[in-house]
Amino acid sequence: MERPDRRIAATAAPRAVAAPAAPSAALPRTLPWLLAAAAVATTCAWSGVARAAGDVPAPATTTRSARTGDEELETARVALRTRQLDAAFRELEGPAGRGVADAQYLLGLANLADARSDAQRATGLRWLRAAATQGHGAAAWALAGLGAGAAPLLDAAEARSWLERAATAGYPAAIAARRDGRLPLADETPGVRAARELRLAFVLRAAAADDVAGLERAGAADLVGERDEFGRRPLALAAAAGAARAVAWLLQHGAAADLTDDFGMTALMTAARRGDAGSVRALLAAGARHDLADLAGRSALLHATWADAADALAALLDAGASTELADARGWTALDVAIQRERAAVAPLLRARGATARLGAVRQARSGTGIDPARPGELYAGWTPLMVAVARDDAAAVQKALAAGADVNAVTPQGETALQVAVGQRALGALRALLTAGADARRAGRDGHSPLARAVAAGDADVVELLLAAKVRADAIGPRDEPLVLAAARRGHADVLLALLGAGAAAEATDREGQTALIVAARAGSGGALQALLARGADVRATDRAGRSALAYAAAAGEPRLVEALLAAKAPVDGADTQGGTPLLAAAAAGHVAVVSRLLQAGAAPGARSKRGDTPLLVAAAAGHAPVVAVLLKARAPLDATNAYGDTALIVAARGGHREVCEALLGAGANARLRNADRLTAAEAATLRGFGALAKALDSRG
Repeated sequence: MERPDRRIAATAAPRAVAAPAAPSAALPRTLPWLLAAAAVATTCAWSGVARAAGDVPAPATTTRSARTGDEELETARVALRTRQLDAAFRELEGPAGRGVADAQYLLGLANLADARSDAQRATGLRWLRAAATQGHGAAAWALAGLGAGAAPLLDAAEARSWLERAATAGYPAAIAARRDGRLPLADETPGVRAARELRLAFVLRAAAADDVAGLERAGAADLVGERDEFGRRPLALAAAAGAARAVAWLLQHGAAADLTDDFGMTALMTAARRGDAGSVRALLAAGARHDLADLAGRSALLHATWADAADALAALLDAGASTELADARGWTALDVAIQRERAAVAPLLRARGATARLGAVRQARSGTGIDPARPGELYAGWTPLMVAVARDDAAAVQKALAAGADVNAVTPQGETALQVAVGQRALGALRALLTAGADARRAGRDGHSPLARAVAAGDADVVELLLAAKVRADAIGPRDEPLVLAAARRGHADVLLALLGAGAAAEATDREGQTALIVAARAGSGGALQALLARGADVRATDRAGRSALAYAAAAGEPRLVEALLAAKAPVDGADTQGGTPLLAAAAAGHVAVVSRLLQAGAAPGARSKRGDTPLLVAAAAGHAPVVAVLLKARAPLDATNAYGDTALIVAARGGHREVCEALLGAGANARLRNADRLTAAEAATLRGFGALAKALDSRG
């Protein structure tokens, strides 16, 4: 265990932490920690897709928004994550006014994040109070935190009253804070010897808050590669918040500039989207690639264009970023600038020779999108063949081809007829084009092949039609990943089966060395995983960190996936590069059902990581009493010590986990043992302020 009682980071997924807005001088220093919750709190239905940051777990009971306004809240959450506060306000005001507590909570945090006046701060507080009054634990916790720091927004008495409400509502972090007699988010920085999960939560927040001193104090250098639940690393969070000093510090301490999150976003894209030219230049100087694209096909240049961020765009252009890369719709940067009226960047793009596939003027838009039956301006320059394909008029397509139309000609937007057919799901036209010999490997200007587009869309009919026409399963464009990975990442099991049946290699890997099986396990896609196993995917394969599909499924607490992998003979004790096993991962995350199944399958209860962690140690450190009970029944080594001399009893005492301590003592744990700091369990509890627990331990020592 990372000193003193870290949980393993190699496999246990940390909570998500999103980028807060930069605080104004009038706000308390601790506010950025609270604002992190707004960007990832998917408080609609509490589905677990995105939890609030750090100490903001899902509430014990379903809130009103779990049944009301889900779409509005999900849209607002995405807007908050990308710092589109105006859009978030629009989405939240309706449900908040109707009394939806989750919307009130998010609207309160959003107002405080964007506070430019006392009136707006008062509005933020009003919405938080409204939510907290309805029993919203996270809102009460946030209000309690606003009483901490050098410039609190609430007086201590009110803050403590909200802390009491949050604790009464069953909010775990509030219960712990009430027990310790402190307000949340007081001036505490976990040092390099603190629990790793605590350090990681702090580092992710400190990166977003541009708190370089905090990064130094927490010893963040060894955590720069860790991820939150969205796959975002400290560098990406710093870039999203415009935290230029944190960006520079993280790059200097080894943060990789081109790692992507679960949306395909790099730190450079995030900085460009925010219009942070300073961070864009720093990332480019550190070697960040400007030609990468996210899952929507948008490069950093396209993100800067959408943001109308002229300085960031200029920095990318000076670094050689291409103006011709197109997104998944085929729009170039100049198309975006023209169609979305981005006046600041359009002249820069034109000066660099950028081209617009949709024409030089803004085109009319309708709520129903493009109508191929009325070509108009959007189809200006399209041949009769292309229009027929868009209409899925197979007879007209055959007639145009018989008259000599070029089956591989392109539209003014750079798409072949085959790509138009795939995009419009024009199956009749698609068959006619394939019969006429259309080049199915030819990528569009966006760098994606027709087959890759169909795979990304999960369109099994189009995929099977293309494969039946002898299109190779590896027919990808220069910007496509192996198609089995794309299908597994999106959970398209039927598409995956079609690709594998056509000869696609199941063992293709991405930049992190992850196979489709590992990707499916990480995505929690049981259908995709079963499809891969049925085709003989290698359950022993590991990524560059040495983690297998079983390790990821165990860490995520996915019993179905774990069962399927064990049935396929996945190594139950396969260790990663840090010595972490699937059992260690499941124990650290508190997944008791998975822990039980792994033990039943023969997992070693005493397996150690390179730092000496055992499943019992990490479960005790996290306070997972049910997991501890299962491990004790399996005769896990009771007094095993890690590299710091800590036993399970010492780390449980340090965390104040009384139930775990009682279970360990009942099993015969030695309360007299001392760690490398010469501390017993009782002394460790005393140092952390758990006096009653220390006395109980002393009486057993």
